[in-house]
Amino acid sequence: MTINDPRYLKKFQYRDPGNLNSRITIHMLFSTGRQDWAGFVFDQINPKAGELLLELGCGHAAQWQINLRRLPAGVGLVLSDLSIGMIWEARKMLTAPKAVQFLSQEAQSLAFPDQAFDAVIANHMLYHVPVPARAIEEAARVLKPGGRFLAATNGARHMAELDILLREFEPRFEAETAMSRPFSLENGRGQIEPFFERVELIPYASDLWVTDAELLADYVFSTPTGQIWFCKDQICDMAAFFQRKIDRDGGIFIHKSTGIFRAEGPKR
Repeated sequence: MTINDPRYLKKFQYRDPGNLNSRITIHMLFSTGRQDWAGFVFDQINPKAGELLLELGCGHAAQWQINLRRLPAGVGLVLSDLSIGMIWEARKMLTAPKAVQFLSQEAQSLAFPDQAFDAVIANHMLYHVPVPARAIEEAARVLKPGGRFLAATNGARHMAELDILLREFEPRFEAETAMSRPFSLENGRGQIEPFFERVELIPYASDLWVTDAELLADYVFSTPTGQIWFCKDQICDMAAFFQRKIDRDGGIFIHKSTGIFRAEGPKR
């Protein structure tokens, strides 16, 4: 099992929104940042009236469940994902779409003509692509001159405190399968720059202060790493382990390292 194996992603990790919801819930409820993630992403997209946007790996459209109403007049939105199950969930969740189209497709080979979009968004998904550079090249191809590419990801130390806790819970645990390694804050710029004139990294200022042990255990079991190292009959023991930490300290602090690469000017 690898995090960029399309068969694993479609059949197990993202067959339905359960795993993704567990991870989103932790960040929605316990983030310390002044701005929520969905708002931060929307501000970086900065859509203009009449533009056409494409999101790769849209999941169940969590970003647009919150921000669809904020789109300026005349904006067109295409939501795509490798998982047909996720596309069905996205359709279901966006009950009043404003010119939204849905498509199941693989990000390394986009079913669109050259220079079709004003912006392409890849929100925490490029590390799931077998060859991230191919998806970035495709994004550049379908962007209009001056178009922008937004790619969110995490850094090498993202949620490192949780790895330390899991090693205390299970001494054999190793966090060698860090999900963002194929496309991270550390190596993302180098993968984008061959295809865009300008690239900048916008950090997202937020950490986690978690006060619900069961939700944190659910988070662990939703991740590929958690599914490799732990079995479901350990979830109650893990939640009890986290609860002891929360009872002692009032909560569990977990540092986040995340942000968005914003690229402009696709190279031809």
